[in-house]
Amino acid sequence: MDGGYYHYWDFENRLKNKSMGRLLAFFGDETFLRRRALAMLRAHFFPSESEAGLNDLAVDLTEGSLQDFLNQARTLPMLSSVKLLILKNANRLPAGELARLSDYFQHPAAKTVAVFEFAPDFNPKRSRDHNAAEKNLLKLVEAHTTCFLFQHLRLEALVNFLQRYSDSERYGLDRATIQYLAERLGGDMELIVSEMEKLYLHAGEGGVIERADIERLSIRNPMATIFDMLDDLACRQAKSAHARLTTLLDGGEHPLGILIMLNRFFQQVAVYKSLRNKGATEKEILTHMRLQAFQLKNIERAHCNYTAEEAWHCLSLIGQAEEDFKSIRVSSRDHMEFLLLRLCTRDDAANRP
Repeated sequence: MDGGYYHYWDFENRLKNKSMGRLLAFFGDETFLRRRALAMLRAHFFPSESEAGLNDLAVDLTEGSLQDFLNQARTLPMLSSVKLLILKNANRLPAGELARLSDYFQHPAAKTVAVFEFAPDFNPKRSRDHNAAEKNLLKLVEAHTTCFLFQHLRLEALVNFLQRYSDSERYGLDRATIQYLAERLGGDMELIVSEMEKLYLHAGEGGVIERADIERLSIRNPMATIFDMLDDLACRQAKSAHARLTTLLDGGEHPLGILIMLNRFFQQVAVYKSLRNKGATEKEILTHMRLQAFQLKNIERAHCNYTAEEAWHCLSLIGQAEEDFKSIRVSSRDHMEFLLLRLCTRDDAANRP
């Protein structure tokens, strides 16, 4: 539990122990886990498709109203002991409806399990992003519902989950293969699960899936080539980084988009080095930088290969390149290639006192 919010593992345990309650709230941007949690609720409450079809309902506040939700909530279930009712985009509730929602919380329908599903980009932990109405709504929901926060899992937890998922689906993937797939796809759970199924179908029941199969058959995250290029930069491998850059530009990636990623990377390197110098632990660094463990790998490599002065010098070069694109008629490809070479090359000027 984290500051009043339960996580996915808590959801599984509470459902298993039948201690879920009738008022739930879902937050977080890990949509795969959110959908899985809803599927588990449906399977738990409705043993047959006919029950689910009559009693698994939703109201979306982008189209419907709180009154639509209240009407459904107070209607008895059909041929079932319970109704599952989801209020989608609950964060869109008009400020004037807060009192009516509060009244429902005080007197919830006895046979309705209500899930208040907030938009994935609504972060309950970032109060500075919320207006007054959203803050009041959040306070009310936190006081009366069991809140679950579905966040992207860090690598170890992600691999643990995917291993369990693979075993339950009888995909037969070992841990090392799953971890490689997770790293290759950047931790995108939706994409990883889809690729696991594709690899299983290729290998067939009882077949063995090896790393070579993943490299041959699995797609790559659209950002993967950029991250590969950043890996090369972290190790100062100019030739390989140039090849990645060529792939990106040939694929239609805009140079300014690449510059944004380069700038972000070297900013992360500079922040990481500062935190390390202050004695921060890996857990503290991950929390401060809002990263997953596997995302630190190339930053740690760059930490070993770039001084703090060089990291800041690289940021200066990237900033100058952006200005050049805006003010000078230059070949964007040539300019990017020259910039990449300079980023990979040690510059004595950057290390002068």
